[in-house]
Amino acid sequence: MKLPRLIPNALRSLFRRPTTRRYPAEVRKPYAGSRGEIVNDASACILCGLCARRCPTSCIEVDKHLCLWVHDPFACVLCGWCAEVCPTDSLTQTEQRPTPRTVRQRTELHPTPPQRPAKPKDA
Repeated sequence: MKLPRLIPNALRSLFRRPTTRRYPAEVRKPYAGSRGEIVNDASACILCGLCARRCPTSCIEVDKHLCLWVHDPFACVLCGWCAEVCPTDSLTQTEQRPTPRTVRQRTELHPTPPQRPAKPKDA
């Protein structure tokens, strides 16, 4: 490292404003097309399990028998594949990044599965 190059750079940095943000006090606005947190509309979910099978980190669990949909946001990498494969579009990905958390908390939803049509009885 050459000292003559370091001194002018250090002096310039003293009189400039910082290039970084004081996150989380200063939050950058999300730009168009950015990947944010996953939101599930429980009223539209049919508990098909495609999102759980497609998730690369296995952060989604679906149990049809217990009518349970579980999402672990700490394991989620925000890839958006679950929202892409959802046949009813109950899963959406917002542009807002998840807020920092200090406690690990899973999202549990209990959507009502759709009722199958009754079979016609032969007379």
